[in-house]
Amino acid sequence: MLFCIISPFLKAQEDESPLTVEQKIADLALLWQEVNYNFVFFDKVPDLDWDATFQAYISKVMTTNSRIEHIRVLQQFIALLKEGHTNVVPPRNLRQKYAAFPPIELDAIEGKAAVVNVTPELQSIIPVGSVILAVDGIPTAKYLDQQVLPYVSAATHHDRLRKAIQGRGEPAYGLLVGEVGSQIYVTFEKPNGEIQTQEFTRMAPDAKVEWLKHSPESRPIFQLEWLPGEIAHVHLNGFHSDKVVTEFERALPELQKAKGLIFDVRKNGGGNSANGWKIGSYILKEPTFIGTWRARKHTSVYKAWGRYRSNPEYRKYFEGDAWTDNDSLTVFPSEKNHLGMPVVVLGGSDSYSATEDFLALMSSHPGATLIGGPSSGSTGQPLILELPGGAWAAIISKRDQLPNGQDIVGKGVAPDIEVYQSIKALREGRDLVLEKALEVLRKK
Repeated sequence: MLFCIISPFLKAQEDESPLTVEQKIADLALLWQEVNYNFVFFDKVPDLDWDATFQAYISKVMTTNSRIEHIRVLQQFIALLKEGHTNVVPPRNLRQKYAAFPPIELDAIEGKAAVVNVTPELQSIIPVGSVILAVDGIPTAKYLDQQVLPYVSAATHHDRLRKAIQGRGEPAYGLLVGEVGSQIYVTFEKPNGEIQTQEFTRMAPDAKVEWLKHSPESRPIFQLEWLPGEIAHVHLNGFHSDKVVTEFERALPELQKAKGLIFDVRKNGGGNSANGWKIGSYILKEPTFIGTWRARKHTSVYKAWGRYRSNPEYRKYFEGDAWTDNDSLTVFPSEKNHLGMPVVVLGGSDSYSATEDFLALMSSHPGATLIGGPSSGSTGQPLILELPGGAWAAIISKRDQLPNGQDIVGKGVAPDIEVYQSIKALREGRDLVLEKALEVLRKK
């Protein structure tokens, strides 16, 4: 079972006094040590000399002048590992101060920063469908390259760009993110082609905002909509609570009437894999093997023997290349209330962590068709650490693979039919991925 870094258990220090040099080095050293001991994807960064990188960053953390600057250096350090579940998160008080943004929700569409949600008051100023061209006078691509992307932990290009543009979540970085109350000048192109620059004020992350649409924080965890043709559109917006299973099971009698079923996990950031697998079990006809996992294995005396003995098994421990393998990831069909209609699953770069395990199950089920883009490409079990300086860190400790042996991390779960939203469709109020799903289901 996989758990994302979720803010309720990040109970961090509220102190903002400068860190001592010893604390700064201790933060870096603990990160280096635990990554060295537990990280499972060093083969994906073959040119990274982790020990030399640690030595190079000692002087960088020593010369930081504030806690947030120190955390930025740690984020840059850990981002070199190129894995989404391996990251550094500021303590709560710093997130409240530095994870502020104007009431504008962005998404990465066609590689651009597109406005997908605003408040009713801003709809006439910066309408949905607008595209951000520059921030504080700096072209968007350059701003991202210089001030956001170096700190983003991600295993795929599409996930890295998504995180940088959206700018939500725990790490307190993003295209429009900054200090509470600060001003930001945004240049954007409206849907009518007009180019405008507007000043906005960044609000606290927990500020109460009325949005045109559901905000990422207020989307219901489960939602059922009926579409023409007796097609059930089931939004699964999170696996972090078993409430999503409870509400899905409550809707089963109604879902039995559907001629086609759409699972929409495009806005599902993950949580507990077991919740997704439980929901998936209702469409399975037989036990379904969904892949394997690996984790690093350590036995101190084997490592000691491995330095001197010729036994290759001990040598693996000395070289840090001993592994525990598990090939028992099988999901069994539900014993009742089976759903036998054609199924389509919508996914994309926002489908993250435990949601990718749900997609792995769906991709192994011959009765389901995956539509959209590849998932984020980051799943597994993070090891959570509290650093001496008050920040939190996560380090991926489990390597998940699909039945064909392919890693999910670094690639994501690929769709059967690749379809992406466009700026033009956004401005027209259309959903190209959903339209393709309906087309496929009607043929079935």
